[in-house]
Amino acid sequence: MKKLFWREIVSPASAKPLRELELVFSSGKQEGVCRFLVSGFDLEALPRLPMADYPKGLYMPMGIGVPPFFQSYDDLQKQPPHQSPMSACCSTATRNGSITTASVSMVLFCTATKRSQTFLHIYLLSYERHSLIAHFTVSTPAP
Repeated sequence: MKKLFWREIVSPASAKPLRELELVFSSGKQEGVCRFLVSGFDLEALPRLPMADYPKGLYMPMGIGVPPFFQSYDDLQKQPPHQSPMSACCSTATRNGSITTASVSMVLFCTATKRSQTFLHIYLLSYERHSLIAHFTVSTPAP
């Protein structure tokens, strides 16, 4: 990874500020840089889990206006996908550099160390969740 950017954003879909994370990295197969962006999430609301319990994290498909994979009907009625502030995408600097979001999903969760340092974990998975594409571990910003 070359760089990472934490941003605080404002969304009309939320009364409180939300987070955005951008990861910038090089590809071993293409020129230029790749960018992974996940936006519109409440960092404090993400599950705090030991690594072994990652299946209890937030499972989301990539894209805009998509529902989480696991959601109760009541939650779906309270916040339909088209009203969600959360989105995620990948892109590259090449002319045809976008990655089809239909092929990738993600799991988000946090872990904490004994010194109270919190880390955000992002697992990028094949859409059918059969294989791990990447695991990013990022130190979270101070609240």
